[in-house]
Amino acid sequence: MKKIILLYPAAILLFLLPLFFFHKDLLGGLKGKNLFSLRFHDPRNTEKATLSGSAAAPEHREKVSSGTEKNIQKKEEIFPNSPHENMRRTFLVRAIEKTLPAVVNIGTERLTSRRYFSVSDDPIQQLFDDFLRTQENAKSFSLGSGFLIHPAGLIVTNAHVIDRTAKIHVTLSDGTTGEGKIIASDIKSDVALLLLHTKDGKKSFPYISFDLSGILYPGETVIAAGNPFGLASSISAGILSGTKRHFSYEGRILFSDILQTDAIVYPGNSGGPLINIEGEVIGMNMSLYQNAPGIGFAIPAGRIIQLLASWMIPERLHSLSLGLIPGIRKNPDGKYILYIHEIIPGTPAADSGLLPGEKILTVNHKSTLSDPLLLSRSFVSLTKETILHIGTSGGKEYTLKARNFSEKDIFTRSQKRLKLVLSSITKEMAEQLPLPVKNGLIVSGLLPETPGRIKRGDLLVMLDGKRISTGKDLLPILDKGSTGKRIKAVFLSPVPGRMKKGDKYPPLLQYNQVLQLD
Repeated sequence: MKKIILLYPAAILLFLLPLFFFHKDLLGGLKGKNLFSLRFHDPRNTEKATLSGSAAAPEHREKVSSGTEKNIQKKEEIFPNSPHENMRRTFLVRAIEKTLPAVVNIGTERLTSRRYFSVSDDPIQQLFDDFLRTQENAKSFSLGSGFLIHPAGLIVTNAHVIDRTAKIHVTLSDGTTGEGKIIASDIKSDVALLLLHTKDGKKSFPYISFDLSGILYPGETVIAAGNPFGLASSISAGILSGTKRHFSYEGRILFSDILQTDAIVYPGNSGGPLINIEGEVIGMNMSLYQNAPGIGFAIPAGRIIQLLASWMIPERLHSLSLGLIPGIRKNPDGKYILYIHEIIPGTPAADSGLLPGEKILTVNHKSTLSDPLLLSRSFVSLTKETILHIGTSGGKEYTLKARNFSEKDIFTRSQKRLKLVLSSITKEMAEQLPLPVKNGLIVSGLLPETPGRIKRGDLLVMLDGKRISTGKDLLPILDKGSTGKRIKAVFLSPVPGRMKKGDKYPPLLQYNQVLQLD
């Protein structure tokens, strides 16, 4: 039995000797290595990686076999950049990279003041002193977000972000700063359009495009971008949780098209874009539902582009008269179409023969079927020398050219937006009435929507805190005033029945009237 036990080691030794002589290279390769280490090949790397208690030194890393090298070469042909980079730069990352340069930070200054009443005996002087004398001005600041939609510097943001502001500061992701000028604003829809002016006169900016397909997929990946609390370029991702959500106030439905997402919408993200996986805008961040964290809302792109179509017009962008107000609506198949919403009387569009309601099929011989904002973008670069060719569903092509505003154009717009029929006071009119002024604006007619207190013959002397002497004084308010905005107007009303003996003119009764911009 003892002999058998002794023979076992001898047998094992005889078995191992051939291996030793014929496979020295195998044992030599193990010299200096951790025999208990586990080796595996990472297909994303061209070297072997080691999982062990102590990693092998770089000089001892083994080269991969020629077969493995061929497999890696094939992968690198598919992904020409770094393998790690291509696995990490997902569609989500690329959509964000495409979007962030066009996301801006918006800082606003609100000016508050205390007004002092005049002690002058002159009634007209009292009127203006009340508005012009202010002191102890104080500034308040707020932060929000926005996004560029055109290389010329047009920015979309929430109306509440820029409401009642004295100055709007805009900062781009690359550090470029400038001032935002309000082109239009709609408080009810909570959408505003700004134009960016930089100190260096920059004229070309990065921008984001809208998703104009009209298709939304509940459950699709979405990204909320913005500048919360003034931080540069903050993002959050989630899914589109729902569409056509209802917002109501005091039992009345205000909106029935709101988007819902679980992407976190921080307070400072308000006004930033909600984008899809292709980097296109499907909505604008609106709010965070405070009682249920993780539920955010956005204004849909469809509503935004409908407003942009009526805002991006020569009258607002360049103070030129064209008279064509386009509109965008959805077909039954869900696609957007461009049509003529309104033609302003006495304008080049009216003179051309264009009719409201017709579809606009081509702009300068380019189709609008896949791009309903084509006409709006054409208006951005419009000048008095620009000739527009508009093809409509009526089978005709119309040629238009903008011109400078006439006083008649201004008064036509005041009827539409202020519901006031105004005329300039002439010398003959002042003598006939009679009036103690030789110029200014007078109410020359009444509309069904004109407030009842206003009478024919009343003088408009102040509007939105600005003195009114000519029709041109109305232009900034007509062009930039937000739809639904309530503004204070001051009128002087002649009272002939109170004239005393020797009076040359009837006394003027001052009254205030709140007007709402249409």
